[in-house]
Amino acid sequence: MKLKTFYKAMISAGVFLLFCTFPGADVKAGDTAENIYCNISYEYVIKSADGTTALADGDEKARLDNQNSTNPTSYDPEYAATKEELKLQAFDTERYYDFKGWYETQEKAEEGKETDQVWSIPSDLSEENKNKDITLYARLEETVYNIAYILDPGDSENPGPDPNEMGSNWNDERNPSTYTAKDVDAKN
Repeated sequence: MKLKTFYKAMISAGVFLLFCTFPGADVKAGDTAENIYCNISYEYVIKSADGTTALADGDEKARLDNQNSTNPTSYDPEYAATKEELKLQAFDTERYYDFKGWYETQEKAEEGKETDQVWSIPSDLSEENKNKDITLYARLEETVYNIAYILDPGDSENPGPDPNEMGSNWNDERNPSTYTAKDVDAKN
């Protein structure tokens, strides 16, 4: 990436020249620092308890974006590449999801391999993405809680039931073995 320079002449009581230098591909008079930097946007790949994948809808994305507010929205590729990596942060997804990492593509986020995770910019990005706007994808897995059924053993005066005498159907498909916080919230 080259440094570009633009000049703006202003005439009032005298003439003076404003000299500015910005990193950027095609800097024009009137450009600001915000539109010279590369933008970073975030999407969310959600794996539900049944294994299906979906991107977050508008309301859920807004909530997740709010949770993700500590991550940067833009970066200067030239500065970041030569001086200091821009670190990405994990974020607290509250009670519905477990955050499993940032990925460069939706496909990689759906696969969820740890070796494909991205934790800094631009050093961890592919060469083709280092100097342009990027979208990073968070893999979120719906938190699943296991349920264990334990018969009350009772005490010496009132012993509980003997599981061996009850047969194998006391903990069958009528009793769930897992639950999610969304399931519980939906029923309340």
